[in-house]
Amino acid sequence: MKSSLYKWWISYRYNKWLAHRGYKQWKPRINDDEYSIATMAKMSQDIFQEEIDEIINIANKKLIIKAIYLDDDEINAFASKLGKSNKYDLYIIALNKGIFSGINKYISGNEFESVLDKNFSSLKNIPKKDLYRISMWSISKSIMYHELAHILRGHLEFLIDEKIININDEYIEIKTNDKHSEKSNNIEKISKTEKIRLCENDADVHAARLFSANACTFTKKSNTEKQEEIYLGIYSLIIFSSHILFSIFDQTSYGNESRYPQPVIRSAIYASQFSVEYSKNFPEIEFEKIFNVLLDSVAKSNDYCRNINIPPGKYDVYRKFQEWKVTQMSLMNSFDKVLAKYNLLTPKS
Repeated sequence: MKSSLYKWWISYRYNKWLAHRGYKQWKPRINDDEYSIATMAKMSQDIFQEEIDEIINIANKKLIIKAIYLDDDEINAFASKLGKSNKYDLYIIALNKGIFSGINKYISGNEFESVLDKNFSSLKNIPKKDLYRISMWSISKSIMYHELAHILRGHLEFLIDEKIININDEYIEIKTNDKHSEKSNNIEKISKTEKIRLCENDADVHAARLFSANACTFTKKSNTEKQEEIYLGIYSLIIFSSHILFSIFDQTSYGNESRYPQPVIRSAIYASQFSVEYSKNFPEIEFEKIFNVLLDSVAKSNDYCRNINIPPGKYDVYRKFQEWKVTQMSLMNSFDKVLAKYNLLTPKS
């Protein structure tokens, strides 16, 4: 157990790092309006920190990961390793205020309500404000788990060893213009851009696993057809909303310089993992049926993004996802072996 003095020292280390980098924290507070941005942000932060602490406790690792908000309206986030303190590895996940304030314009207004009425009929008895909150929660969680995956999967240590970033550097979710090398299945021969892209692919896969495992609490006591439909509706809304985020980060026009998969692929990764999780709770429903329903939500979100001037590509989502699996899975499996020595999720022996 950490002493009060040590906790103070850790807090001082984090605050000193933020001040040195010129960051100003945003500290939202819960207020009387449960739908306010401040209330939703604070509740999301508290729940996320609890989840982080539980993961660390289960893994039995000497590390501290602190999730904080920055007073910045850009929709973005980053992860960083701060070094060590008394044998504890220190990490930070910094989430911009814009994850809430900036994203609000994309999921509010008559057009969004019209989409909810048209495409989520199984959720018609849930108040619109609560559906808005689920959508906002989905987008913020997608970013949070993505950054957490960068840490837990050992991406920061890998990139530090590869001299792509340094300790204390912010690994920010940004576009890149690095020169692209020829495709290769040999991790040692691929370019800096490809190595970053592998980290981003891997972060999406494992963020989807973390998110889907914590998305809903199922109860078998009322396992009715209606409950199945409601949870499938909630999962569909999560996928729909997450795709808005991925479309905002679309780098399709960058071609080989893109560090992220195409938005429809990122969303299909989520759809696949959420289908796995749903099938665990409702095994009588076939995986393919669930997967196709969630992929349909990706397609609908793609259309919605076009209508609100987030320019998505026009893709056959299922075909694009299958192409991604064929071209990337071999390299992803090789990368998984490389990450074995960095992975923080492995419990102590």
